[in-house]
Amino acid sequence: MGPMFSTILCAVDLDDNSLMALDVARKIAQRDSARLVVLHVLPTKLSPTRKPNLDLFLVKEGEDRRFLEGLMRDRFGDLPFEVLTRSGYPEVAILHVADEIHAELLVMATHTRGVISHQFVGSVAEKVVRQSKCPVLLVPAPVRGNVEMVSAWMTANPATTSPENTLAEAYARMREGGFRCIPVVESGELVGMITDRDIRNRAGELEDFEVRQAMTAEVVTVAPATSVQEAARLLLECKVGGLPVLEDGRVIGIITVEDVIKFMLNQ
Repeated sequence: MGPMFSTILCAVDLDDNSLMALDVARKIAQRDSARLVVLHVLPTKLSPTRKPNLDLFLVKEGEDRRFLEGLMRDRFGDLPFEVLTRSGYPEVAILHVADEIHAELLVMATHTRGVISHQFVGSVAEKVVRQSKCPVLLVPAPVRGNVEMVSAWMTANPATTSPENTLAEAYARMREGGFRCIPVVESGELVGMITDRDIRNRAGELEDFEVRQAMTAEVVTVAPATSVQEAARLLLECKVGGLPVLEDGRVIGIITVEDVIKFMLNQ
């Protein structure tokens, strides 16, 4: 049988299951000698009353694109690929890019956890399947294996800030991402955490202080393979709202109290 697809779009959010979908897309692209385009969308909740910080989105898109390009080269060697990053509602961005590149196959993860689907109806995957003009190949998460690991419940690729940013800038990133705490990263390494409590303690002076002056430098972290139960213990013991998830020294996610509650509700 000859090649079936000439252009394949794979949408990823950098968690374990999305990387499984990327492996599937790679195999099909190799089989068909197809063009492989990898898309990562930064979920953005736009407020009708507040002007979005477009510069911040562009910076974050660039950081994510460079990370994804490095990841692709490490995993797939000489396989030709293209990487795109967008900000906005994931399903809208995915469908727009699929039309833009004339994709003939769209590959993405469903994020099914355990026996019960993770809100598939109304999810990004479900919306894409309903509206896509090309076939959609959904790659489900394994029923067993990583369902009790931090990697299955963390927010991947979270917003970060740098030590020299002002507290006002850090607070803007927290609000745009819907976070109550974000990692502080310098030269690719985690150097601290800044929380909404740190922000409140300097209300009215956010433009006058740098993040380094208010952050917590000693940060408790977890790995993607850490159990959610262990993460819950650390959150309770350390009395913090979130834990950065590190892999090879790089912040790849954050797991929060809310994520642990979601995990418990799905048991």
